[in-house]
Amino acid sequence: MIIAVDPSLTATGLAVLSPSTDPEPYWAVHTVRSSAPVAPADPALAQLRRMERIAGATRRSIQELTYGVKPVFGVLEAPAFSKGNGMAHERAGLWWMLYQVLAGHGIPVLVVKPNLRAKYATGNGGAGKDEVLLAASRRYPEVLFKTNHEADAVILAAIGARVLEMPIEKSLSKTHLDALRTLM
Repeated sequence: MIIAVDPSLTATGLAVLSPSTDPEPYWAVHTVRSSAPVAPADPALAQLRRMERIAGATRRSIQELTYGVKPVFGVLEAPAFSKGNGMAHERAGLWWMLYQVLAGHGIPVLVVKPNLRAKYATGNGGAGKDEVLLAASRRYPEVLFKTNHEADAVILAAIGARVLEMPIEKSLSKTHLDALRTLM
């Protein structure tokens, strides 16, 4: 079982994939939602508590989505250092907490850069989240994801399956597969 996480301070996307193709892979997706604290007395402590809630909810969601079966591999989207999204310090803190959630299962964790996720999905490393969502919905119509965060996690899980040499797609173009050159 592969666990994939698309980190976000507001909507962390999760995907669980069991790559068996008999008859089809098992998929489960979920979004862990969080909102910013409103005018806290101690902003740093409030952000820390928020990140702890997201990490805790992610841990519980993984347990529920996997039915307690231990995953064998984790995939986590790397921070987007080139983006000027703000709250970089908080996003970095959350990323490490989520890394620990996956590593805490005692499994290897593959870190995938956002441009590689986009290229695997669309063939274009600069594709936006909505383009990835559209590509994921076409490639994996059996997966019922609701957000682009869940779609990103689905793509990350598919990358994990391919890295483990258990690809779930029948075929992909060389352009899409070029995204994996730096991973394998």
